Amino acid sequence: MAANFSLTESYLSGPSQTFKSWNNGAERFFRMFDFLQSVSQIGQLCCELNGKAVAAGRFKVVSNHVGIIDTGVGASRFLCAWDKVFTGQMIWETKTVIVKEKVTIAGADGKEKPQIKRTKKVTMTNERRDLLDIILDISILIARTLSPLNLLHKLKALDLGKHAKNMGHVVIGAFGFVIAINLVQCIRGVYDATQENLREKVAWATSAVFDFIAYPFQIGFIRGGVVVTTIGLSFRILSALGYLFVDIAYSRESVVQDR
Repeated sequence: MAANFSLTESYLSGPSQTFKSWNNGAERFFRMFDFLQSVSQIGQLCCELNGKAVAAGRFKVVSNHVGIIDTGVGASRFLCAWDKVFTGQMIWETKTVIVKEKVTIAGADGKEKPQIKRTKKVTMTNERRDLLDIILDISILIARTLSPLNLLHKLKALDLGKHAKNMGHVVIGAFGFVIAINLVQCIRGVYDATQENLREKVAWATSAVFDFIAYPFQIGFIRGGVVVTTIGLSFRILSALGYLFVDIAYSRESVVQDR
């Protein structure tokens, strides 16, 4: 029997599939390009150490171009953050429940065989989301809204003047806060996990740890020589590969907050 939702409930039932698909696709795109950029930077570093200036320059060009494309795609994701505001998903929660039902079907040999049938049931709720989830989405909204302005300033399409530096610090801080909260959520998810999804939760938490460690290196907060740079880039690679592995290996029904 079909669910009979009111207009308000239908409106609040979730972000539009277009924005949701774009956000998930952009996240995968970001991880792949982050991996390519990190590998290019390691290649540049190795070439510089061996005195191969021409090869190092080529790696640098690849790294710069990948970074520009990735920044542009990432800046467009502010629409996904605002979509959660307009649909109410930032405050209100909608759950998708996977219902398992044992059924018997006739096999090729005529004998009945038991099988597990899975169906999706959307449950509307009027409960507010967890406070940590709301704070996380607000941080994402701030970072995603200001990020395009920073990009336009770098491209000299918009002059932020004396505010450019402060806005850059706000964006860096907001994204750092997002990564930290996401780590807390993932660790909490491990403690709340059931036997069925424990491996998935542990995999998400591991990727979040790599993300958290890599970020200070990525923004230049931790700087040093060849060894420190290599360590930072290695964690960025592990973070990107970890996310892609979890994204491919496990279902997207329980998505960790998008960044």
